This record gives sequence, structure tokens and C-alpha cells, in this order.
Amino acid sequence: MNATRNYPFSEIRRKRVYFIGIGGVGMSALARWFLAKKWAVSGSDSAESTITRNLEKAGVKVKIGQKKGNLPSGAGLFVYNQAISADNPELREARRRKGVPVLSYAEAVGFLTRHYDTCAVAGSHGKSTTTSILSLALAKGGFDPTVIVGTLVREFGGRSGDGVNFRNGKKDLLVLEADEFHSSFLNYSPLHAIITNIDREHLDWYEDFTNVKRAFLEFIKGMRNGGILILNKDNKELRSLTKDISALSKKKEISLFWYSLHDKDARKIAKAMAHIPGTHMQSNAYAAFLLARHLGAKEKDILNAFKAYRGVWRRMEYKGELKIQLACRTGRNSEFKISIHDDYGHHPTEIAATLRGAK
Repeated sequence: MNATRNYPFSEIRRKRVYFIGIGGVGMSALARWFLAKKWAVSGSDSAESTITRNLEKAGVKVKIGQKKGNLPSGAGLFVYNQAISADNPELREARRRKGVPVLSYAEAVGFLTRHYDTCAVAGSHGKSTTTSILSLALAKGGFDPTVIVGTLVREFGGRSGDGVNFRNGKKDLLVLEADEFHSSFLNYSPLHAIITNIDREHLDWYEDFTNVKRAFLEFIKGMRNGGILILNKDNKELRSLTKDISALSKKKEISLFWYSLHDKDARKIAKAMAHIPGTHMQSNAYAAFLLARHLGAKEKDILNAFKAYRGVWRRMEYKGELKIQLACRTGRNSEFKISIHDDYGHHPTEIAATLRGAK
């Protein structure tokens, strides 16, 4: 990062961080950020996974099973997954340690957003893919961003064929997936942002849809002055907040841009993304295209990044073919091939979009 800026967590003398619940996709990405900054990184999780094994290969010490004895004596910082219960033995022990900061994942990432020029991608659906696509477009355009995303991106490399969820950039730009789960994104202070859509999601936390909408308005309110905001005009729930969003953007001197798949420029996006199924993917790519263009990336570089995009982990991910042989009465066997795809989408809106894309 630029030497004239304060470095995130530079005030902590002991460069040793411990993650409680390190196997989470967001937590593991943040762990890789600390690892890239030469911190000693360790943590625990309740179960072994591909993510924990890959962290170990990268040099992170991971303990399976959680007990207070796991915590290192010389830690300078503790970070915990917000899904961890308050009576977790490691979390309780961390809070007992005097003089050592204990931060949730969202609070820790919030520090990063205030030190980088942050592009945050928010929305009820499409955050991971939009963040990934935007990151690849900016990397292709020479912006060399640092990236924290809630999925695995093959183009980011890594020892696993699945890819990794972190990219270590050398510029002052951070591209971040901003999750509304437990109001996490309200800890962030991005300079630029994308909101892909608003839907009835996480109602166990927000209780009703009105509170969901209020949270997204608070997210915009938390943006820094003078940034760029990209919004999906095709989402009626987001469009219903036009008046409030316009007032906020004017107050904070934010440049506001709405996009729609009915726009003329959307055609070139659809062409570049033709190898990835689903109009929702074209919409995500269009949002990334607009922000990258307004940041100064060349259109040719962006579209080339889209054409080379191979999709991400568990988002309509192609896993291979299943061959089935059927024995016929005539004695001749028939063979069928079925393509297998893995998709993480579990909200009705996500499932519907995936099925439309498959058809």
C-alpha cells in the first residue's frame, strides 16, 4: 500500500492473529490477507474442510475442535466468525485476555475498508459473482486490486484446482463482497459500491422487509463522500428507494448510475458472457462493467476479462458428466450422459434464476 497511508492494524505490536471459526469462506479470505502481510496466522474450526486444508498448505496453523487451550499465548488480535455463539469457549477466553482486541469478522474487515479505496459489492443475490467479475476486470485493466470474496475464484490461483477467495494486490484498491447477514456491511466504509438487488432475505435477523430496505439505505449512508454507486434498475424493490437514494447520494456527493438489461450497452455484455448461463449473470457483469469503466478501465480489457471468466465455486459450477447405461430387451445397451452442476443458491429467487439459466 501507499507509504503515506496508515497501514491497517499497524498499531498492534504483536503481529499474531488467531481466528475463531477460520473455516468460513469470508474468515479464511481475511486470514489470507493477514498472511500476505507477514502476520503469524492460526485458528480453529469445528470441522475439517477443503478450506481449512488449503489454509494449512498456505502456512496457517489450524486446529480442529474448539477449546480455550487452543488460543496462543502471544496473540495480538482475535477475530471471530459472527456465527459463533457467545458461549463458545474460545471466544470467552479471548474476551478474558486483557489488552488484546477481539473483533468480529465484519469489524475487522471494516478497518480495511477505511484504509483502502474500497469497492464494495452488496445485494441480496449475486454478490460473490459480481465481486469476482469486477475483480477480474480491474485486474485485467491494470488496477491490481486486493480482493476479499465469499467464493473461490480459479483465476486467483491457489494450490487447489477450485481457486482461492483472496487476491493480494499492490495498489490502494480493495474489492470486497459486502454481506448484509447480521448487518455486517454496516461496518464498512466503501468509497464505491454496487447494489445488485434487494430481496426478502435474512428475515430471521431483520424480522421484516422494511428493515432490510433500511439496512441498505444505511449502507449507502456509510459510504465515503465523492464515490460512485451502481444500482440495478431492473430490481423493483431497489427502484422503490429511488427518492431516498437520490437524497443520500446528493448529500454525500456520490455519482449515481442505474443500469438495466434493457440498456443498449447490455448487448455487448450478453455477448461477452454468452458462455455463462443465465440473464442474472449478465446483469451482474453489467454492474461490474459500469463500475470498472467509471474507475477508468478500458472497455476492451473489461470485455476480455468477461470472455475469459470461468465461473466460480458452487455457482452453477460444472463438475463433470455422469454416464448411465440402460439395458434394453433387445440386448443392445443405451448410454446417456448427464451434466452435473453444483449451485449454492438456496433462496427461492436464486433457485428460480439458476433453473432459468439451466433451461
